[in-house]
Amino acid sequence: MIPWYRWLRYAFLLGCLVLAGCSFPGMIPPGQALPAAQATPSPTPLPGLSLPFDEGPHQDLTEWWYYTGHLQGTDAMGHAHTYGFELTFFQIARGDLTGYVGHYGLTDLTRGTYISQQQIVSDPNAVLRNESSPPDTGFNLQVNAWSMHGLNGHEQLTAAADDYALTLGLTSNKPGVALHNGDGLLTSFGIGFSYYYSRTHLQATGTLMDHGVSVPVTGIAWMDHQWGNFLIGPAISWDWFSVQLSTNVEYMVFFLNDRTSNTSYSGATRVAADGTSTPLTMGLAEVALHQWTSPTTHITYPSGWHLSVPDGQLTITPDLLNQEFVAQNASAGTSYWEGACTVTGTLKGQTVSGQSYVELTGRQASK
Repeated sequence: MIPWYRWLRYAFLLGCLVLAGCSFPGMIPPGQALPAAQATPSPTPLPGLSLPFDEGPHQDLTEWWYYTGHLQGTDAMGHAHTYGFELTFFQIARGDLTGYVGHYGLTDLTRGTYISQQQIVSDPNAVLRNESSPPDTGFNLQVNAWSMHGLNGHEQLTAAADDYALTLGLTSNKPGVALHNGDGLLTSFGIGFSYYYSRTHLQATGTLMDHGVSVPVTGIAWMDHQWGNFLIGPAISWDWFSVQLSTNVEYMVFFLNDRTSNTSYSGATRVAADGTSTPLTMGLAEVALHQWTSPTTHITYPSGWHLSVPDGQLTITPDLLNQEFVAQNASAGTSYWEGACTVTGTLKGQTVSGQSYVELTGRQASK
């Protein structure tokens, strides 16, 4: 089974743009449910994913660049700091119009706090890809003062919200990228097509301005890039896990539930220390250990998990309970939990440890 959880970000993106007052041809009016999924027909045959050309923006309906990471640093006074971060740019194209939504979340594990902010622009500083675009220009994206740019696994991020301003350089420690579903192309379910790849082990170096104090930081980050012509329906929730182990092995694991059909799906990709990626479809299971209810949205999320993968068992523990991204004009359909976590477990008889980012969405607020 392929990782369809990421396609569901599309519904969230539409909701953000509607709530912000942006209007694009084909968007859903406020208060109206998403229509039955009918995406642009896929060309036959679909071209293969090609890098570095496909790092940049495309002409397709939906696209996003997603980063999370774990950072550590010591300030000039000798005080240690530990952080987690998320920075995501969503792109939605309708006719001649293109809009961007930016999400920035920062977990300060030293203070035990979490902040988030959303930025929306209807005229983004980005040039869409076409057949005449240079093949080696990478991507250069900006949403207001936030930015992402990079090429061939050398990338830079900037974002600021409240009292936390992040400037980060990223370098991939593994050759190539992880192509999900084997070739990075998803075509099932008849709702369109999507390309999807990840850089699962990015060495991070930069600076985090923390309440006016400059903290040099280092750490490990993860990047997802997905795009395509697809539409989806409502009533779907998912749990998504990026796992980065001290053995330099990574896992992407997801569990999806469709409440309308009462069906569930799961899938995973394992990335070996040498960068080889392998799709996983069997031996996957998830057990939630606890629950946490948001005091802001009143949504109840699972909190803490036992994961079964073909190689063994992993336990994932949130580093902070409240890491809920509450979107502007938030409702149950537009807020989600995206948080830094710690990993322990046993794989192939060996004790392992590491770090994780977990994404939970599609939950309903408690009555």
